[in-house]
Amino acid sequence: RYSHRKLNEHGAKPVFLSDGDSIDVGIDPMAGKTISILGEVIQPGIKDYNKTGMTVEMLIGTAGGLKRTSDQKRIRITRNGKLWGLNNGLKTRLYPDDVVEVPQNPFVGKFVTMAGEVTNQGALAFPLSGKLTVNQAIANSGGETNLGNIRKVTITRGGRAFKHNVKNVRNGKSKAFPLQPGDQISIPQRGI
Repeated sequence: RYSHRKLNEHGAKPVFLSDGDSIDVGIDPMAGKTISILGEVIQPGIKDYNKTGMTVEMLIGTAGGLKRTSDQKRIRITRNGKLWGLNNGLKTRLYPDDVVEVPQNPFVGKFVTMAGEVTNQGALAFPLSGKLTVNQAIANSGGETNLGNIRKVTITRGGRAFKHNVKNVRNGKSKAFPLQPGDQISIPQRGI
């Protein structure tokens, strides 16, 4: 028996074949192995496992990349029926038959409602970052109208109303009010 690897080492003596010799080439144990990726990627599906090893990042690359609506922080791996997290971020090593799921960002399709003295009333998409303040929501809705009283903005959340002085925030006198999906923001007219 001769090893192909040893025959290719520097200084190895050549082996000459004789009549009746046979050559047996073994099958690579990684040949035909696959890995799956589901969810918020451009091309989900079953991919060939790279016999030199794969990371989550490499698999996402073979799937065309992440969609804008993906939630990279909540990627899960199913291995042998058990759920695994990303112990090394996108550099986490994968194994044949792993299933990687890239979930949708929880803020997709969420909004706040703008009412009263604001340029663009109605639903305002909640940022995928999950962070939005009253001042940012007003700015993203085109700003308050000339009649808007930003000292008495009302935020309604789950039946409770909160008053907020946006002018003080803009002047650096108070902190911004963080919003949650479903909040309703109303800017009254001055003098009311």
